[in-house]
Amino acid sequence: MVTCDVGYAVKLDADAAGALGIVDAKGRHSTLSQSGASVTIALYKGGRLLVAGLGDTRAILGGPSKSSAVRVMTQTHSPADPKEKQRIEQSGGQVRVIAEEAPRSTMFAEIVRRETIFPSSARVCAPGEWQPGLAISRAFGDYWAKEIGVTVEPEFQAAVTGGRGQVLIIASDGVWDVMESQKAVDLCLEFSATQDAEAAADSLVHTARLEWERLVKNSGITIDDISAMVVFLP
Repeated sequence: MVTCDVGYAVKLDADAAGALGIVDAKGRHSTLSQSGASVTIALYKGGRLLVAGLGDTRAILGGPSKSSAVRVMTQTHSPADPKEKQRIEQSGGQVRVIAEEAPRSTMFAEIVRRETIFPSSARVCAPGEWQPGLAISRAFGDYWAKEIGVTVEPEFQAAVTGGRGQVLIIASDGVWDVMESQKAVDLCLEFSATQDAEAAADSLVHTARLEWERLVKNSGITIDDISAMVVFLP
C-alpha cells in the first residue's frame, strides 16, 4: 500500500464546497450537498503505475493474455466495510440497509426493487434518518455526508507493469455491477492487436448495457451510470 499526502484532495473538495455552497439562504442543505462523485486517477510512467481511488469506481490491470492474472488496483469504499463503518459511526453517522429497514414508501420504492436484483447495499445515513443514503463511504462532494464520516481521502496502489500488451481499465460501478473483472479484460484484449482503446471501451460499455437491460427488464429500475476508459500500455 502506498501512502501520500492527501492535502490537495481535501483542499479541492473544500474549495468546491465554498464555490458551490452547501446550504441555501435559510441554512438548509442544498441539492449540491447530496451530490458527489467517485474518483479514480492513474499515473503511468516508465513501466510503473500508481492509482488513487475513492468510492466505487474500479481500476483493473490485466493481460497481456487472457490467462494472465487480473490485478484490482482500487478498493471499493463501502459503508459496510468494518473500517469504514467504524469511522462513520464515530463521526455520528449510521450505516443502514434501506431495502431491509426502511418503510416501503414511494421514496424508497426503486431502491427496494433494485436490491431484489442486486445485493442489498449499506448506506450512510444521518442519525435517525434515511438520508443522505449514500452507498459509498468516500467521495468528492456529498458535503452533508462529510459531516457524518464520509471522507475525501483516497487510497493508493502501485504496480510494476509487465510491458506491452497489458490493459488498464477504469470504469464506473454500472460496469462492475454486471461484469466480472476477468470478463472485462477478456473483452478489451480482443482489441489488443490493433491497440484500439476506444473500440475496446465501446465494447465494454455496450456489453454492460445489454446485461443491465436483461436484468432490469420491465422492473422500473433505472440503469446505473455506465462509463469506461481503456488504455493499452506501451
